Amino acid sequence: MTKYGINLSRKVEIIGNERSGAIIVRYFYPNGDLENIPQVTSIVVLIYPKNNL
Repeated sequence: MTKYGINLSRKVEIIGNERSGAIIVRYFYPNGDLENIPQVTSIVVLIYPKNNL
């Protein structure tokens, strides 16, 4: 937690027939109040090489 709020990340693994990967979503809770709806600060898409299946 910072003096501005809380940052959280959530990672969802995706397994497909052709490629696998993940999506990482980062959230920010102003003032550290987890009761509020978070602000989405970034979305990162990862595509893994074929040999990682």
